[in-house]
Amino acid sequence: MQKIDFTGAVLTKIERTSKEGRAHFSASLTDSLSKAMEWGELPDGAISVKMDGDIPAQTATLVPTDKELREKGIEFGITKVDGFQVVRLEVERTKGVATRREVRFVVGFAGVGICARLESYMTRLGDTKAKLTVSYIEQQKLVEQPAE
Repeated sequence: MQKIDFTGAVLTKIERTSKEGRAHFSASLTDSLSKAMEWGELPDGAISVKMDGDIPAQTATLVPTDKELREKGIEFGITKVDGFQVVRLEVERTKGVATRREVRFVVGFAGVGICARLESYMTRLGDTKAKLTVSYIEQQKLVEQPAE
């Protein structure tokens, strides 16, 4: 089983239908994440870029980075991670001098009770930064063979 870590993750929104749910997150854009997703260099000066890729995942663990809150972390079943978008944001209190990049994405889920657990996490911890670890089985890439 492979894992991808999203650091500085914040649960920003939850949506639910009778069949599935979607949890929206933001996280820090790290070199390890870019490498795992096989994203190349981003264009200089780009404010927002939609990124390719999805992760057909199985489980996610959301654990606050604050040591005193770690026991409030949750693990839940998921179906996929997709909808990646990288945005450039101004670093707070720098008056436009410094910027940072953030990745926004959506985690799909279908299990019973997951939406309630995520909502409870969101209301208890607000915008507390966390580490979101997504576990998945790596998909083999198909290599096209010439026909004989």
